[in-house]
Amino acid sequence: MTNRNLGFEVFYDSYYNYEPSTNAQLDPGTPESARECPCDECPNYAQCESDGKECVAFRNWALKGDYADKDISRLLRVSKNM
Repeated sequence: MTNRNLGFEVFYDSYYNYEPSTNAQLDPGTPESARECPCDECPNYAQCESDGKECVAFRNWALKGDYADKDISRLLRVSKNM
């Protein structure tokens, strides 16, 4: 697309429409989880879901992919992303 009357030109790269994104080709380095989500077996699952809370086990699992069993339902607090 060209607009010569205004004194500038606007072009687009043909790869934008036809080639896959280079970001899609990069490995983001997402860690593999060593265990399943701690919320699956937690008795406070419904309460945390409705209140938007997270426990130490969930925060560690989201960050590192693993958690200690003793951390399930411990130190509940509202998520910073809420």
